[in-house]
Amino acid sequence: MVRPIKSHSSQIRTKAACNCGRKQADREDPFSHKAANYEFYQSLEHSCCEKLEHYTFPVFMSSTADAQAGHIGTTREEVTHHPLARKESGKLDSVTAGISNLSLALSLGQSGASDVFAHTSHSLNQDMSDSTHTSAVDLGETGHAGADHKATDRQVSTTEYLPGMVHSNGPVGLLPKFSSWSLCCLGKANSYSPTQGLDQPGFMHGSNYLLPWDMTVKADKEKWPTVNETSGKKGKNKRGQKSIQETEINLRLYLGCEYECPRGHRFFCSGPDKLLKVPGTGPPKDNANKLLNSDMPLYFPCHCRSSKGYMAQLMRVFMTTPEGPVQAKLSPRIQPAPMPCPIFLPTTDGPIKLPAGGLWVLRLPYIYLGEDGPYMIPTDQQHLNSCRLLKGLFGIAQPEQ
Repeated sequence: MVRPIKSHSSQIRTKAACNCGRKQADREDPFSHKAANYEFYQSLEHSCCEKLEHYTFPVFMSSTADAQAGHIGTTREEVTHHPLARKESGKLDSVTAGISNLSLALSLGQSGASDVFAHTSHSLNQDMSDSTHTSAVDLGETGHAGADHKATDRQVSTTEYLPGMVHSNGPVGLLPKFSSWSLCCLGKANSYSPTQGLDQPGFMHGSNYLLPWDMTVKADKEKWPTVNETSGKKGKNKRGQKSIQETEINLRLYLGCEYECPRGHRFFCSGPDKLLKVPGTGPPKDNANKLLNSDMPLYFPCHCRSSKGYMAQLMRVFMTTPEGPVQAKLSPRIQPAPMPCPIFLPTTDGPIKLPAGGLWVLRLPYIYLGEDGPYMIPTDQQHLNSCRLLKGLFGIAQPEQ
């Protein structure tokens, strides 16, 4: 008698939220990046997120029944030529070879690795940059606040797929069978209440608030008559051109970087070294300047009452998009280990342009899988500081005419 083959199980369960964050469920310890980044979230789509507006990331579309995994010809040594690689050096001690060791729950605090979790959150900012943010934004035809990338014109394969995840060192022209990321719209931008914060399960008290990003932009008053304006002036009337009445418009967006620990506790951070905590009712006194101008840690100590010292992982990014003369953009780039290592991103087609007037949530991968295996949370403090979301995530630009 042949016994049926059962999937691997570590008998460990954690608690995690769905793509949009409105529902929590128990998660079996995953042993593949598909189970970690796709199947768990898809299992909750029907009961929660299915009817929301989704952004579709590019995935492999087969033109044959004999589609095969593409050959990964790029070597890890080539990553050292990446600009970021010249800023840092270090051995990839955090890389665990083989999918069979893909147990993130163990590394986040359910094993003896908890010694490193007792460090203070202040040290997480050791290698993170910070600078002063300018709230007045003057947009040119192509200018925007934040990082930008030019889409690469290339032919995408319909016979070979990318067996792993999209990253900066991946082969050109191959797409994964599924996306390890998710982007959906929770509703209208004004559905977010600055005084109440996000109404979702798992958030620690006072840590469920998005932070305001205020800006002043110049725009044609005739095109945006209903948007809050501060002052107006008439542009010079050149020969053959219509006189344009230019006005300065105040806009406010709300941003948030959410962390989630294995016990299902969730919280926002107001900067790379500070957990957001609002006593009583909101809105918070902090603004989004540090989120805009700093790298954010991929892992942050959870303040839950546990002797194991659980580590929370950056899992979601929230952004409200304004109704106004700007277009909001997201450019997520994750460095999951010390350099040299690839930079993970949802697509190589450039920044993600978001429709106006919405509350959007980007769910990040649970596991980052490179060519040599998954990048696990480092047990060395110095290497832990190198795991980060690179600054330049949030951006704005003039909408295309």
